[in-house]
Amino acid sequence: MRFLYSLFLITLSIMACAHAQSRSIDAFAASQIEQSGAPGVAYATIDNGKIETGAHGKRLKGSDSPVLPDTPFLIGSISKSFTAMAIMQLVEAGRIELDAPVADYLDTFQNSPAGIITIRQLLSHTSGFSTLQGNDAQTLPHRNEDSLQSQVERIADWTPASPPGTQWRYSNANYIILGAIIEQVSGQDFASYIQSQILAPIGMNDSFLSDGKSHDNMAVGHQPWFWSKRRVDDTSTNRVMAPAGGVVATASDLALYLVVMMNGQDDVISAKSKAMMMRPANPVSPYYGLGWGIDPHSGLISHSGLTPGVETYAVFSPDTGKGAVILANANSGMGFGTNERLFSEI
Repeated sequence: MRFLYSLFLITLSIMACAHAQSRSIDAFAASQIEQSGAPGVAYATIDNGKIETGAHGKRLKGSDSPVLPDTPFLIGSISKSFTAMAIMQLVEAGRIELDAPVADYLDTFQNSPAGIITIRQLLSHTSGFSTLQGNDAQTLPHRNEDSLQSQVERIADWTPASPPGTQWRYSNANYIILGAIIEQVSGQDFASYIQSQILAPIGMNDSFLSDGKSHDNMAVGHQPWFWSKRRVDDTSTNRVMAPAGGVVATASDLALYLVVMMNGQDDVISAKSKAMMMRPANPVSPYYGLGWGIDPHSGLISHSGLTPGVETYAVFSPDTGKGAVILANANSGMGFGTNERLFSEI
């Protein structure tokens, strides 16, 4: 994560100079491949709708396969913003209410201690489910490995670690539940919904959803191994985790996505809904909106992603129309908590 954060700071420092921007970021990215141990990195910058992209290194360490701006990476928790956008589409269609309880949409929560949690609380990580419970949701045995509905049946048996609406606790469990709600309300499986209602309309043609398979063209993850990095044995994707971390996207496509978030227009969702996603959703979570992290001091909107062997970061400023996407196929061993501390210092 240190490498991504350093590149992120360089990006911010030169955003104001359009001529120097791409040269400086590209040179820095190239210089950091060897220093950081990341086999490859792809990036994109946005300046009021204008996108510039670049990439360095290899898709797999020691191979001849290069990382390109159009190389797909498993983007991890940046995926949560796509799930949030899907929920907002269904809110606009009158099929979901943000302050309605989960039990209104999923029968399995009718008699659950978590049934009173609202959609807004799930989106803003104020449901009461803890980070640990969210991690457990990734490892629960599935009766049907590809079924979100089976997974939420197990989550429905849990009691939230704190009363809903009283604390901010980042938890993947929240977004697994939201994925199941999207399926129930839309009548489509989660992947089909995101592909048809968000990725395709935006033009994210090289991006897709986790489907439980390995893909030869994806960036291969690498993890720390003594003084080097070694590949993750299996970079297959996981359908059950798709709503929380399973979008597979390229730097080029993610830049298009950030342009949509900043354009102030009614398109895949309304400008009003976009603004709501980028505002604090709850007094107990001033640094998180609906699927996006918020820095109230700088006005930056961002999210990181951390999956085995891959680290990602997306950041933008709606006020200036500038943003950046950074994808690297290696872990530094630091983790989400460290990234949040660094983010709080920006």
